[in-house]
Amino acid sequence: MKANAYGHGLEALAPVAVEAGADMLGICSNPEAETIRQLGLEIPLLRLRMALEAEMEESVRELDIQEQVGSQEAAAYLSSAGVRRGRPVDVHLDIDTGMGRSGFFPEQIDAIREVMSLPGISIARVMTHFPTADSGDLAQTSAQIQLFNKGIVLIHGRRCPVIGRVSLNVLTIDVTDLDCEVRLGDEVVLIGSQGDQEITFEEMADKFSSVHTEINLMAGSLNKISYT
Repeated sequence: MKANAYGHGLEALAPVAVEAGADMLGICSNPEAETIRQLGLEIPLLRLRMALEAEMEESVRELDIQEQVGSQEAAAYLSSAGVRRGRPVDVHLDIDTGMGRSGFFPEQIDAIREVMSLPGISIARVMTHFPTADSGDLAQTSAQIQLFNKGIVLIHGRRCPVIGRVSLNVLTIDVTDLDCEVRLGDEVVLIGSQGDQEITFEEMADKFSSVHTEINLMAGSLNKISYT
């Protein structure tokens, strides 16, 4: 819905989008968010750019916009605002995988960890921006996807990406592209082989900019690790 729904009319299209099943609307400015709120729509709103401090203050206090966080400064400001209002601010952690405009670079892992530990904010999602996804050549987009939030497992002999954060010994897998049903009890291979596919310690080490011995030590002494 940003830029007045690209000129098509925010007031007319926002209710239609909600009625059609949208679970979030993208906006750019506080006046756009205010218009949506005045329409009586309580749907979550995400600002599709980095916000100025004055915008964030109004957003937290009155409009309840979910903000992109791509810098420690923005995160610190929203953290203090969330603490002041007594309720965490939902934020989207922005990772720059190649857009080159905003967000943390993947190698800024220490800064990202620091942001994730701040009080007053809640990480609703981790996001990135694919600037050439509509191009005929998807090489850059594919490289960005590989760089982006890296883990893989094997299910039914197919590679499936890990999505979201790893919570100690619990993780979430995207099985959208599997051509068969996944059932409780199915084997999930983290390191090892399944069907004609294999994930090695060396491959995982490359993904995490590490060495295979470190991954091996973290995994323990098993040659094949599988969980259900």
